[in-house]
Amino acid sequence: MKKIVMVVSLLVVAAMAFQVVAKESLKAPVNKQCPVKKSDLKADAPTVDVKCKSGKTATVGVCCMDCKGKYSKEPAKFPVKELKDDPAVSAVNQ
Repeated sequence: MKKIVMVVSLLVVAAMAFQVVAKESLKAPVNKQCPVKKSDLKADAPTVDVKCKSGKTATVGVCCMDCKGKYSKEPAKFPVKELKDDPAVSAVNQ
């Protein structure tokens, strides 16, 4: 009986953790255009979480995986107009 309770408890904790991770990854980007190619973003565009100069985290959308790689390496090189008052300084996830 103790094993069943332990297994159920672990499954509940795992399910809750997965929901938090999934919710975080579905944040809407702050921008409407790719900072690399300046093209409009699609609804399913890849995103990069960046740390801004103030220490806050923002989600930036890019048009393709190639731009995601470029932007992740050097977010400061590709300014996002929506973050002009608090520019991105580094990528959080790559």
